[in-house]
Amino acid sequence: MRYARTFSIVRFWEKHLSAIITVLCILIFGAGLGCYALAFEMGDPTMSFLLFTAGILLNSLAFFIPWQIVGHSRK
Repeated sequence: MRYARTFSIVRFWEKHLSAIITVLCILIFGAGLGCYALAFEMGDPTMSFLLFTAGILLNSLAFFIPWQIVGHSRK
């Protein structure tokens, strides 16, 4: 019985993997855009720089995840 439950979770994950990755990447990309907006509202230049850099890294991550995960699953 336990094997059947694990198998159904794996099947669910495989079936909806693309949608899960898409939602995750949209959330990460949105967080990056939020960092850009906050960076220009900060009074401290160091904090502005750190937030802007965090936004760049988050947006890069949002593109990197599907290129790596989806790209490798097609091989």
